[in-house]
Amino acid sequence: MHSQKEIEKEAFKKLNQLPGSELKDWTEVEVEVYLPTENKEGRYTVFFERAHTGDKDNWTVRNIVRPDQLQKPQSKEDGKVE
Repeated sequence: MHSQKEIEKEAFKKLNQLPGSELKDWTEVEVEVYLPTENKEGRYTVFFERAHTGDKDNWTVRNIVRPDQLQKPQSKEDGKVE
C-alpha cells in the first residue's frame, strides 16, 4: 500500500489540473488516483473539501478511500429489489 503522503501528492496534482473556473463554485470535489503496486495498479479515491482560512480558500483532504478498505457487496436474494 502507498503512504498517505504519496496519495495526497498525486491527488493534489489531479486537483490542480482541473479548470479553476470549474472549481471556484465547488466546496467539495473527489478525484481518483492510480498508483502502481507490485501486482496491479492501486486505485484511491480522495475527497477534498474547501477550507476557508482568513481571506484565502485552500483545499484540504477530507477522506481517502483505499482498495483494502472496500467491502465486498453482500449477495442479494433472487427477486429482491433494493
